Amino acid sequence: MPPSSKRPAPRRVGAYSLSVVRGPRADGRWYWRARHAQDVLWTGWATAAEAEREVIALAAAGGRPAEPEAPAVEEAETVKDLLELYLGALAEERGDLSANTHRIRRVCARHVARAIGEVRIARLDAAVLGDYRAQRLRAGAAPRSIQNEYVTLALAWRWARPIGIVPDRDIPRLTIKVSAKRVGETPTPGDVAAVLPLLPAWAQLATRLLYATGARLGELVALTVADVDLESGEVTLRGKTGRRTIPIGPETAALLAQAVEGLAPDARVVPVTPLTLRSSLRRWLAVSCQRAGVTAFSPQGLRRLTVDRLYEAGEDVAAAARLLGHSPEVALQHYRRVRPAQLREAIGRAGLDALPEGKVIELRRGTKGGTGR
Repeated sequence: MPPSSKRPAPRRVGAYSLSVVRGPRADGRWYWRARHAQDVLWTGWATAAEAEREVIALAAAGGRPAEPEAPAVEEAETVKDLLELYLGALAEERGDLSANTHRIRRVCARHVARAIGEVRIARLDAAVLGDYRAQRLRAGAAPRSIQNEYVTLALAWRWARPIGIVPDRDIPRLTIKVSAKRVGETPTPGDVAAVLPLLPAWAQLATRLLYATGARLGELVALTVADVDLESGEVTLRGKTGRRTIPIGPETAALLAQAVEGLAPDARVVPVTPLTLRSSLRRWLAVSCQRAGVTAFSPQGLRRLTVDRLYEAGEDVAAAARLLGHSPEVALQHYRRVRPAQLREAIGRAGLDALPEGKVIELRRGTKGGTGR
């Protein structure tokens, strides 16, 4: 029977705490750490029974080995080893960090491990990190995401350096150019219609609501049944600019009526977890855009489309800004994307291309030594 891959729970042996740092190996052993208060007194690969025997022997010897064993450099031979050790220590020692911070560190570490996890610690240099950056960019990763991944690796290195897991030197620096604001594509209504049938039901609902309301993704995450007033045809959105109530059309109202039927007032309108809605919707949109043969767009692109549609319909900037939850200045500066066809139509409406009848200007070429008159 193959060894169990379920991580053993922490345990106490007398005055000592015993917990798993990483693993398992192919032989089923885990990497354990024994502590007394904040002192690390033993670490090593073992089964649970073997680890307990080691701690019992340590206690019998007085719990003060001449050279307290710490993870040796060879126990972190690769970048993947380093990241596993760091994540294990983070989970065990940093209870002050939020669950979201732990999640981000794990996600970043996973990307690093996939790309350069097999690189030996001794060979981690500027050239390897430069190759890593190029590989992630080719894969379509955002520069800011790559920066966060490098920060996670640097934090792991800084944690490991004082205890001898990595060489006593600085990790090579990695320069990543991060734009202050990444401008995404704004879809057309036709693009949205082409993509919708390719999405799962929850993502269809989320996309339709973003399209109809111009809500931020975070506002959609927070939308509950209690925020939907079908009698008055309104929804209340809550986000970084506070609360605002906006009207909805009959199609959106019918969609919401079906979505919230039978749900408790505190239930989320889009029936997935906040993490799924924030991350998976982007991925589903990207994949479905590719399948539909349209330019990829994000949830933020749907918000920009709402802005464009409001302004193209002749709505006042202040009214549109109130519906969307930002100032008129922000509306004009960050969201308005004037299409080339609109510029051509504006030129035609303004009559910039023509002069009145009888006002033709004759242009004469000047002659040598004269003015051409």
